[in-house]
Amino acid sequence: FTKMNRRVEREGMTYLFTLRMIPVSPYVVINIVMGLTEMKIWNFAWVTCVGMLPGTFLYVLAGKKISDIEKISDILSWEIALGLTLLGLVPPFVRALMKQHSKRYAHE
Repeated sequence: FTKMNRRVEREGMTYLFTLRMIPVSPYVVINIVMGLTEMKIWNFAWVTCVGMLPGTFLYVLAGKKISDIEKISDILSWEIALGLTLLGLVPPFVRALMKQHSKRYAHE
């Protein structure tokens, strides 16, 4: 917990965003652990919403496409491949934006 708390202090919103984008840990565990840190509730709420949107979109897209599957090659349609690619690119993009944001406000 100490290691996670230090990471939340340094890059809390990026860390939470990454946890939400990559559903490795159950959301209930993340919610409880983040409640024990110093993260503000508003930051937790908006990062959670934004972080879960791409995954939710991908799951809905995949569910919609399941009904269209007639053969094994239909599983990786261009829509699903694009969704997976975007899902992989969003976390590093947001991290770069947040670093840029931090640098800009560090000088003020």
